[in-house]
Amino acid sequence: MTAVEFLINQLEQNKFITESQIHIAKEIEKEQLECAWNSSDQNMRFQFSSSAYKPITFKQWLEIFKEE
Repeated sequence: MTAVEFLINQLEQNKFITESQIHIAKEIEKEQLECAWNSSDQNMRFQFSSSAYKPITFKQWLEIFKEE
């Protein structure tokens, strides 16, 4: 469970949050994860510029993560 999911659960239990707010929170979290992913990917490319390093995009990772 992510921090956002935990907070959403806490707020839902007390009826302090709406469905649209939940959707917005999840979209913000997704954007933050993508930003972090892209930053780390750029760092990895800089540090390991060999052909053995085969990066995947955030969207590819997200699809894999959803399946698990």
